[in-house]
Amino acid sequence: MVATDIAYPKQDIVIHSLQGAQHAQIQKNVERFGSGSVKMDVYIDKMACKPGEGLQVTVEINNQSTSSVALKYILYRIQSRISPTNSTVVIFPLLEINAKAVHSQSKDNITKLITIPRGTPPSISSNSPVEILYALKVCLDICGSSFLYLHLPIFILPDSLYYVKRQHQQQLLDASKSVVAEYSKPNQQTQRAGKRPTKPRSIDNPPNY
Repeated sequence: MVATDIAYPKQDIVIHSLQGAQHAQIQKNVERFGSGSVKMDVYIDKMACKPGEGLQVTVEINNQSTSSVALKYILYRIQSRISPTNSTVVIFPLLEINAKAVHSQSKDNITKLITIPRGTPPSISSNSPVEILYALKVCLDICGSSFLYLHLPIFILPDSLYYVKRQHQQQLLDASKSVVAEYSKPNQQTQRAGKRPTKPRSIDNPPNY
């Protein structure tokens, strides 16, 4: 499978289907300040994991060019807020790891264990006004040329059932607060404008004789 963009499932995600391994590959010809081609294969042992767990990422690099390449891993969160009128997408980098360089006319096989930071919020799939998605970007910086990269989707599972229960309770609390705030507003249709109270007039002092 050749992948250069993130491909998330549109339907509800089934947890057991996320335990399988991932594989993606890409190849590019070096044209600026060099010649030849660079090919990269990325293997991940699983797609879903919990905070604190590790993803084993194996990268096979076949650098048949005249330039050296440097490997980098970037884990980031994609948070979207969707409304009927507009949508907002914000990207938060979580991790950035630099690996060793691969010299020209050589091959290398690099394996790295990437640990998901503790406290990372779980993924929220589609059919929700707020979506939280994660992706791992495996990037090759070709010296004197452009970048070569792959995006692989990562699904973050809840750390525990306690987190799911706490998140549900927080949602209920926010909903109850919004209802109370709505009913506490004055009814503008039945409210009548009363007369402005007048200041009592003082009695004039009697004239001096």
